[in-house]
Amino acid sequence: MNSKPNKHHYHEETWTLDLINNVMNVDNTVVRVPLGTK
Repeated sequence: MNSKPNKHHYHEETWTLDLINNVMNVDNTVVRVPLGTK
């Protein structure tokens, strides 16, 4: 494991709650991390 310790658990989700439209936008950037196991 010569990478960063938190590369395996890379959860950077941006939750934007739009109170005007009552819409919750979830930008999930976990797609960049390929899950080999599980």
